[in-house]
Amino acid sequence: MKPVKFDFNAFYMIEETTGRGVPALLVELSAATSDPVNKRIFSPLARLYWAGRLHEIAGMSLREAIAELQPEADSQDKLAKFAESLINKVMESGLLGGKDDPPKQESPAQ
Repeated sequence: MKPVKFDFNAFYMIEETTGRGVPALLVELSAATSDPVNKRIFSPLARLYWAGRLHEIAGMSLREAIAELQPEADSQDKLAKFAESLINKVMESGLLGGKDDPPKQESPAQ
């Protein structure tokens, strides 16, 4: 995996391009890796990786990030491990709480 960094810019880009908060994306990704049937894994994984790479390549496109991900996408097991490593990196950033705090589902807006 190439270096990723989850800072304010990365979180902003995730929210701006998906219309969802980072915790919701993490919950979706966690659920998909533990039970991949009928769950979305590719989109949240690609978006998360892309946002984490922006610190190094500011103008990186989502397609370029997906091309970098391709070596990690040859088995479900590799994808799950890769997703787990990205989730850990997000939590290590400290912007969502401590690294040992699990991502929580966001409450719907009222």
